[in-house]
Amino acid sequence: MTDTGVIASDDRHQTARSTERIKMSYFDVAIPAIIGLVALVWPRVMFAGSGAAADAKKIRLIRGGGAVLLAAAAIYLVVKLAGA
Repeated sequence: MTDTGVIASDDRHQTARSTERIKMSYFDVAIPAIIGLVALVWPRVMFAGSGAAADAKKIRLIRGGGAVLLAAAAIYLVVKLAGA
């Protein structure tokens, strides 16, 4: 930044270059995988501590969300392994 408060063009290009390649860790893969696995295998755990009743429609919805999260984790893993 210059003394007039205007960002110099070199500063903007440096910032753009530094954010181009964001590394994905295995932790980023594990988050949706763990939540998806819990939602798929033990969907009633999602109701623990709440007053909501776990009817069949809600259980199906949670299991569907778990399957989507597992698919997202698989895609993250493929991207991570392809980038390695």
